[in-house]
Amino acid sequence: MKIGIFFPDYGSQFVGMAKDLYDDSRLIQEYFEEASNCVNINFVKLCFASSESELSKLQNAFLSLFLVSVATAALIKETGIKIDKVAGMGIGEFSAITTAKGLSFPDGLYILSKLTEFLQNKSTDQLDSQLNIDIIDDFIIYFEKIDFKNLQVPLISCVDAKEIIDAKNLKKYVVKNLTKPHSMKKLLSRFDDCDIIIVPTPGIELSKDIMKALPGKKVITIAQPADLVMLKTTLS
Repeated sequence: MKIGIFFPDYGSQFVGMAKDLYDDSRLIQEYFEEASNCVNINFVKLCFASSESELSKLQNAFLSLFLVSVATAALIKETGIKIDKVAGMGIGEFSAITTAKGLSFPDGLYILSKLTEFLQNKSTDQLDSQLNIDIIDDFIIYFEKIDFKNLQVPLISCVDAKEIIDAKNLKKYVVKNLTKPHSMKKLLSRFDDCDIIIVPTPGIELSKDIMKALPGKKVITIAQPADLVMLKTTLS
């Protein structure tokens, strides 16, 4: 049985995401603690007790989505489920890379923190006209500090749907990917051979989009402990 994981992008966040998983799992709690220590943000308060407007702020949303998605994927892997491929749109791709062990969790938080700092310091006009040049110029400096590793699970590119495993190719791709248009259609075509596509929380809307694009495909959103039970039952 072939299993893929597809990670949600910015806009999927909502207050209360992963709360039931957090309450039920020490592993999820440990991820929240590590993330809070890395970037000095109280993610329990931000994710579970803030407002939608606060959570939707760029840095808050990017880092929270990354945290929740990667932690949920780690919980899935802890059950012994073998993943055959990973992918994600936009910010979700960093979650996919981290889940496939191409990037450490602290490094993922670091990159996204720097990315949001850059974006927040640019006006809309500047982003429209200079985003390609400035992002690459600014981020080459930061990416030099990051230790990318060979992926343990293939990443399917959200740009051209090609498979990436090698660390050197991954590092080059991530830098270039920041300025390239993404193709959901191409990406999902590479998941047509999967028997099950798992979408970590908060990916309910993403799951609906996948089901529309791949009718008849088994798509399971993991948003609460009962979903893990259902996934295990499906696999058995």
